[in-house]
Amino acid sequence: MTKHAGLKLAALALLVGQGSAFATQTCEQFGSVSAVNGTFLVQNNFYNPAPGGTQCIDVDVGTGVFTVTGNNSVPTNAAPGGYPSIYKGCHWGGCTKDSGMPQKMSDLSSVQSQFNVTPAGPGQWNISYDVWFAQTPTIDGQPDGTEVMVWINHSGVVSPAGQRAGDATINGMDWEVWTAPKGTAGFNDKWHIVSYVAKSPRNVVDFDLLPFFKDSHNRGLLEDQWYLIDVEAGTEAWQNGYPVKVNQFDVTVKTGGTPPDKIDPKKWYEVVNSNSGKCVDDAEFGNKNGAKVQQWDCNGTAPAKNQLWKFKPTGGGYYKVLVQQLKTLAWSTTNQGTANGTPIQLWTYGGTNHQQWKAESLGGGAWKFIGKGSGKCLDVPAASKDNGVQLQIYDCNGTAAQSFKLIEP
Repeated sequence: MTKHAGLKLAALALLVGQGSAFATQTCEQFGSVSAVNGTFLVQNNFYNPAPGGTQCIDVDVGTGVFTVTGNNSVPTNAAPGGYPSIYKGCHWGGCTKDSGMPQKMSDLSSVQSQFNVTPAGPGQWNISYDVWFAQTPTIDGQPDGTEVMVWINHSGVVSPAGQRAGDATINGMDWEVWTAPKGTAGFNDKWHIVSYVAKSPRNVVDFDLLPFFKDSHNRGLLEDQWYLIDVEAGTEAWQNGYPVKVNQFDVTVKTGGTPPDKIDPKKWYEVVNSNSGKCVDDAEFGNKNGAKVQQWDCNGTAPAKNQLWKFKPTGGGYYKVLVQQLKTLAWSTTNQGTANGTPIQLWTYGGTNHQQWKAESLGGGAWKFIGKGSGKCLDVPAASKDNGVQLQIYDCNGTAAQSFKLIEP
């Protein structure tokens, strides 16, 4: 939802001793409190108050833990009362220290975050991340890229801006996906909005936000050259949304995912399709001959053994490609097939041509893999972006469905 009308540090704050820590309270509409020596900013962000409505935040400045209290009620078909939240990064010109942001989307390797909250009782509210991308690394006002919201919990009939656009499985959870391209929600004239609503709500998460960003990119609503500028976590409340306590929040932004120019036969790699952004995956953690080689959402900061591959030279520029799940299994064409559409499976390596692949650089860290037995390229059928699609061989055609990046975890 639209928000962020302004930001200022609380000028009139009440310091209340809490053991060895101190809580700072502000009830100012756009008041904020710096926490953990400037590592976080906690904002009241009460941008849509009802007549007589109130909202306050009480912040433990030593830890960033905060509680939201108040009395405010607005219609569920309009903007929420606000978005009291904690954040790292830069928000309307207010920046935290050592956040690791801004960072270009294409340079991100993980955005691991922890969020633990005690929500309000039954009402009309959400518990959510609000993540902002801008087209330039510095921006003082409204970001002009993409807003990615991740609702980990919600109560009542409220829903995100835009229209339901389908579903996604990310970080092992099932999500509704809502989209509002620029200008379609009535207020987002400068930015796109993509929202993910957990089908099984959580109050505690510890996961990588990058797969959400990749999904937004795959939907054409987030560009590789745009910049991640901040990650926020808080609550949007329409009715009966108090009290809320955020017990923990942090986010760690890592870069260095630039694919290598050469393949190191000693290293394990994620193999990421350039079109779908998904990882080449040993389906169901298969450890027997015939296991399907498919594409699936990348597992994030700690890739599982079924998404890690080693390229061992076999001579003449060819490689056998082994899975870490069971290091004797290699990419193979089914039944030693050479025709277009032959599926890829795993099979104990035996040195045959249908198990050897030539890696040819496409530039920019991308590669195509050509089967020695067929002369055809490793391919995602119909340029699909869906999970569970089994890879195949097909005539080399230069499309992104046949382009793969090798990422060192």
